[in-house]
Amino acid sequence: MPNISKFYTLILFLAFAFSDAIGQTAGDATMLPTARNNFRLDAHQLAGFILDEQIDSCKSALITKFYTERDYQYAWVNEQRLTRQALTFWSNYQDFLSYSADSALRNPNLFKRMVSLAKPDYTFASADTSLQKVELAMTTLFLNFIDHAYAGKVNPKDLQWNILRKRLPLFEILNQFVAGAELKDIVPIYPMYYSMKEKLDRLKKLEEARWSDIIDNGKLYKLGDTGAIVQAVKCRLNTLGDLPEDDGTNFYSSEFEAAVINFQKRHGLANDGIIGPKFIKAINIPITTKIEKVRINMERMRWMPVDDAERKVVVNIPEFRLRAYERGKEAIAMDIVVGKTANRTAIFSDQIRNVVFSPYWNIPESIVKDEILPGIKENPSYLAQHNMEITGRRNGLPVIRQKPGSKNALGRVKFIFPNQYSIYLHDTPAKDLFELRKRAFSHGCIRVAEPVKLASYLLKAQPQWTAKKIVSAMNANTERWIKIEHPVQIFISYFTAWVDQAGALNFRDDLYHRDEELAACLFDNSK
Repeated sequence: MPNISKFYTLILFLAFAFSDAIGQTAGDATMLPTARNNFRLDAHQLAGFILDEQIDSCKSALITKFYTERDYQYAWVNEQRLTRQALTFWSNYQDFLSYSADSALRNPNLFKRMVSLAKPDYTFASADTSLQKVELAMTTLFLNFIDHAYAGKVNPKDLQWNILRKRLPLFEILNQFVAGAELKDIVPIYPMYYSMKEKLDRLKKLEEARWSDIIDNGKLYKLGDTGAIVQAVKCRLNTLGDLPEDDGTNFYSSEFEAAVINFQKRHGLANDGIIGPKFIKAINIPITTKIEKVRINMERMRWMPVDDAERKVVVNIPEFRLRAYERGKEAIAMDIVVGKTANRTAIFSDQIRNVVFSPYWNIPESIVKDEILPGIKENPSYLAQHNMEITGRRNGLPVIRQKPGSKNALGRVKFIFPNQYSIYLHDTPAKDLFELRKRAFSHGCIRVAEPVKLASYLLKAQPQWTAKKIVSAMNANTERWIKIEHPVQIFISYFTAWVDQAGALNFRDDLYHRDEELAACLFDNSK
C-alpha cells in the first residue's frame, strides 16, 4: 500500500480551511449552488483544456455539452468565492480519498489551488486565467470521482466479473449536483457499502495498535480452561468488538465462549468455541490486511447494480452460501457447494426461469472425455452402474446422459437460468459434503443443501406447487420442466468481506485468489 500520510495531512488542513470558508458564507444570498454568474469560459479555452489534459472522448463530450448548455458559465466559482457545491464536492472527494487510497484521483496541482481559493482573503477576478483551469479541472475531477466512487476504479470484466456493471448517467448527475442536489439522493450504490465504510473507519482506528502475534502452544482451550492464551485472546477480542468486557483473567468463562464463537462465525471457522491453531491463525491476521480486504470488497460493491427487484437470489462463492430475498429482507438461506479451484464457478447475473424435477444430467464433453470414457475402459459395466445411457455422437465423442434417480449427479431437481457458462443450481446425492466448512468440489455448478425450500421459494406465486407436490415430483423419476411465472433475478457473486444482517463484519478465505488479482489493479504499490 502506498505511503499517503503526508497527503492526508494536507487533506486535513484543507478540511479546516473549507470549514472556515463555509462558516463565513453561510446564509449569504450570493452562495447560489448553480453558480450562475458573469464568469464565463469560451469554446477555445474549453477545447484547449481538453486537448492539454488528454481527456477521453466520452468525458470530453460530456464536459463540452455541460458548458454549452449553460452558456459557458462557471459551475464551481462565482464572482466572490467557490460555490457551496464546490465545497460540498471537495469534502466528499477528500473523504473518499481518505478511505479508498485511490491514487488515480489525486490532483496535486488542483489541490494547491483549492487551498488558496478557500482562504477568506482570496480575490476572485474574471481576468484570473488560473480560475478557468480550476473550473474545468473541478468538472473533470467530479466526473472521474463519480465513476470511481460509485461505479469502481477497475473494470470488472477485466477480472472475469460478469455481473452487469452499474451504469451511471454522469451528465444528469453533474447537472443535478451543481443545481444543489446531494450525492446520496442522486447516485445509487449497493446498500451494504455504507455499512462497510463504517467498519473500515473502525479498523483504521485500530491500525496503529500493532499487537504481537499470539503464539500457538499446540493446546486446545475450551469452556472452564485456564491459560495465558485465554487472557491474550480476551484482550484481542475485546479490541475487535467481539467481547464487550475484558475481565483481565485467564479463565475461560461462558461470556468469553460466546465471544469466541462470534469471532468464529465472522471468520468462517467451526463454531465450537475451541481455541486452537485455526483460531489463533485467524486472530493474528494483521489489521492492515483486513483493511485491504475491506477496501477490495468495497470496490466490488461499487460494481454491483442497485437492484430493486422484489425477489432475488444471491450466491456468495467464498462463503459457500445462498440467500433469497423478499422485498429486501432475507427469506431463506442455505449452504452450497461451489466449483473447485480448477473449475471456478463463474461470476455473473441472470434470471432463474425453470425448475426441472427428476432431471436428466446431460454430461459435458469434458467430463465424458476425462472421466466417463476412462471409467468405461476400466469397467465395461460403468454406464449401467451409474444409470447412464448413450444417446448419440458429437465431436467424435459419445453423447451421454444420466437418467433421473437416486444416483443422478444433479440430485432430484435443478434450477435453470440459461447462460453461456452452463452453470445452474441443483440438488445432489452427496449430502455429506455439506458437513464440511469449505465446500469447493463441483465442476462449476452450484449444489444446494435444501432444494425443497428453494423450489418452494421460486414457485411461491404458483400455489399449486406445495412442498408435498414438490417432493413428489422430485421423486417421480420422470423429468418435468416447470416454468417460473415470474422469473427471479440471481446474482452469483464473490465477496470475501461483508457486513451481515446483524451488523457484524465477516471475512472469508480468498478461494479463487480473486482478491490478489483485484488488489494488483486497485492499489498503487509503486510508492
